[in-house]
Amino acid sequence: HYHSFHHSLQLLNELPTELWRECTAQLPTGSVLLAVSALYWRNVWKYGEPGFRYVQQDIGHALGAIGYAAMTEGACCTLLEGVSDRLL
Repeated sequence: HYHSFHHSLQLLNELPTELWRECTAQLPTGSVLLAVSALYWRNVWKYGEPGFRYVQQDIGHALGAIGYAAMTEGACCTLLEGVSDRLL
């Protein structure tokens, strides 16, 4: 979690060991795992029905920025699938 006041990352929760192994098994050696999430209820509460679409747009923009940043460094991004909300 990005803590804007301290301009730092903050640990909110740790994944169970088995789930972490499942996630990292999909990654090549030397990879970095970056998780992106959103609070739909907060956006819908604030913006009404369009809030759902705004979250989708924000996630898309974030993924695009991450992909572009990786490309400028000669790296690539891969979307991991198969980790459900229930498991997290």
